[in-house]
Amino acid sequence: MLALFTRQIDFLLGPDFSRSAAEKLLALLLHVERSRAGIDADFSNGKLKAAEFVKALDEHVFSFQKSAAEVLDPDHYPLLFDLEHGETVTLADPEIVEQGFPGQ
Repeated sequence: MLALFTRQIDFLLGPDFSRSAAEKLLALLLHVERSRAGIDADFSNGKLKAAEFVKALDEHVFSFQKSAAEVLDPDHYPLLFDLEHGETVTLADPEIVEQGFPGQ
């Protein structure tokens, strides 16, 4: 995942993009990936219901996007994420998850 994200940064933001900013983004992604493993394990072990799992993942993604917006300037954020600077997306709609996994 880090290798792909590094290539995305290089390709989409170009060789003149700040190396220190790129390193901050990679550190953010690494943190998110490591902590997501705990969420995945909790779901796999039955400690989280489907809706709780999706909510935890969405909070994780939101936190990453917010932190990335603090690292990136308003011109770079849309290039990297195809979103307006500071705009965020969620991974799943909790209502759809409830329909797909009723009572979980």
